[in-house]
Amino acid sequence: ARLSVVRLDPATSSWETLMQEKITIRLGENEFTTHRISEEAIGRGVLALQKLVEIAKRYHAGEIIAIATAALREAENREEFLAATQAWAGVEVRIVPGVEEARLIYLGVLSGIELGQRKGLFIDIGGGSTELIVGTQTRHLLLDSLKVGAIRMSNLYLEGITEPIPTALVEKIRMQVQRIAAHAIRDIRAEGFDVAYASSGTAMNLAQVAARMKSED
Repeated sequence: ARLSVVRLDPATSSWETLMQEKITIRLGENEFTTHRISEEAIGRGVLALQKLVEIAKRYHAGEIIAIATAALREAENREEFLAATQAWAGVEVRIVPGVEEARLIYLGVLSGIELGQRKGLFIDIGGGSTELIVGTQTRHLLLDSLKVGAIRMSNLYLEGITEPIPTALVEKIRMQVQRIAAHAIRDIRAEGFDVAYASSGTAMNLAQVAARMKSED
């Protein structure tokens, strides 16, 4: 769960980030096999939102906007979580569709880069889904959301595996990802792009792994 407290300036359509906070919840832990958010995960989620709301109020936030993504999109008991967060954290959480999540990711990454005349591919690997976007500096050209994520794939294929993952299983997972992503890859190739950007903690972890493999920072 990530919190950004920002001061908006309507006159200039700009904003100033006052603080940012992150709390790891793993809301989708085991959910992608049971299709239900566990009681433990609901408790962690509510507690995290309570803390984030307290921080926001310390900064005198006039409005708190909370959105949820893949874990709640697919949970059969999502209403239980929404009721709990409303009752205990005083927050109304809005569940966004995958395509809307992709659009928001595009806007978020775009706010920190300058594409110029180039066309960008944006990749965000989450716990339950991966969003893919192709866009320019002014508009998105392709939005997609795939049911592939770090927690989802771990739940489906890696439960109980503590030793190094067998090569055959790695290949099985790779083939499954390629099957799910086939239509998106086809559309992205047809649209084309000049530069790619990856966001999310998973992307950062992959970058660190790649750097260590090459003995680089």
